[in-house]
Amino acid sequence: MQVTMISAAILGLLLVLLASRISALRRSGQISLGDGGNAELLLRVRSHANCTEWAPIGLILIFLAEQAVGASWYVVALAIAFVAGRLMHPLGMKPGIPGP
Repeated sequence: MQVTMISAAILGLLLVLLASRISALRRSGQISLGDGGNAELLLRVRSHANCTEWAPIGLILIFLAEQAVGASWYVVALAIAFVAGRLMHPLGMKPGIPGP
């Protein structure tokens, strides 16, 4: 269960970071609801939402794999790949950075 807990901790920190970036932009732009037509805020909101949507199912699947076979190298590799993908996703959404 250590692989799942470490993955959850990293993803939890990522969600807090993404949420704080949204709050900072909302404060500076004085936008309380929605995106106020601000494209940067929309990107930040979607980046946070995407992580919120995918992190739970990813963690459940990592947990199930870890319970089935233990903390084997391929469960660790799966967790690293999933967490790395979640960490890279917000970077890939920035304007001016090429797609994949």
